[in-house]
Amino acid sequence: MPVLEPADNFVGNVLEQGALDLAFAQRVVCNTCTRRLIRACYKVVHNWERFLRLPEKQDLAMTGEAPSDYVLATGDAAAERLRLLNDIFGLGTHRLLRTAGLTPGMQAAEVGCGNGLISIWIAERVGSDGSVTAVDSSSEQLQVAKRNAESAQIRNVSFHHAGAYETGLPTESFDLVFSRFLMCHLAEPARALVEMRRLLKPGGVLVCEDHDDGGIFTEPPTRAYRRLVEISEAVNRAHGLDSYIGLKLPRLIQKAGFANPEVQVDQIAVLRGPAKRFWELTLREAGAAILAARASSPDELEAIYQEMQSIAEDDSILLMLARVTQVWARKQKVSNPEIAVGEEGRQGEP
Repeated sequence: MPVLEPADNFVGNVLEQGALDLAFAQRVVCNTCTRRLIRACYKVVHNWERFLRLPEKQDLAMTGEAPSDYVLATGDAAAERLRLLNDIFGLGTHRLLRTAGLTPGMQAAEVGCGNGLISIWIAERVGSDGSVTAVDSSSEQLQVAKRNAESAQIRNVSFHHAGAYETGLPTESFDLVFSRFLMCHLAEPARALVEMRRLLKPGGVLVCEDHDDGGIFTEPPTRAYRRLVEISEAVNRAHGLDSYIGLKLPRLIQKAGFANPEVQVDQIAVLRGPAKRFWELTLREAGAAILAARASSPDELEAIYQEMQSIAEDDSILLMLARVTQVWARKQKVSNPEIAVGEEGRQGEP
């Protein structure tokens, strides 16, 4: 293994932040200590499986294998959080899809399918005369999604390994294209929306939902959730992401070539139950990226985790978990519309 130089790589950033709290975290770490240091770092950031694969995933990101901006865990390491996410947001998504016109017999696609739970639900609704193509850039996510489909005995869903900007799927081949919490992980959401439009048949419907950090807070206010939003915004800035992409979806979808989009907002609030631990789990998964962005320290993160646990156990504290903007729009029945993708939708858009 090569010599580790903290200033030049991710492990070094974590070391310089004091994540290991070891006196021998010098400018150069000897080869014999490198693996011991890395394992200690895994424990600190609660994300050792993902960290172990980081160099591989960075290389793959350049070829479209996995999104370079994605700061959370994938595959089995993300299973608990993603199941909880679907428990929290699933009913709202189901209502949205029904409202947008999901019907039996449709050919549907989900871009950024994650663990596949929504793709499976759509497949059940379109029935044997319809089909679902579930797309994700992470092979680890697709492995979990395939297992979930097999467990549910769903036969009319297929899985496609591709990024959101270039799916490689046939043009105008779907009646409905859907994404949930995808745009918040993309540096160029406008590109993804144009690609999703390309996949739609004339008259087909785009359905897209995403959140914004402004919808996350507690009543009474708490330091943990104030810092959560500040940390999230700092990490997103470091990755070129937009913390308020949900609110911008209607305008971005119009600029992608859709006329007359419809919009509604779903604000999730909880007093008790597993949902109240969602942001703690998410923060733990993002620990490595948070330290790399110097958005917090290990000691502060541990204090936030502890405070979030206390908040979860206190049903007198109201947690506004997320504000989700839900948008749907039909592709007009015109031939070869010209779509110009500019700088709209990039981080920092006014």
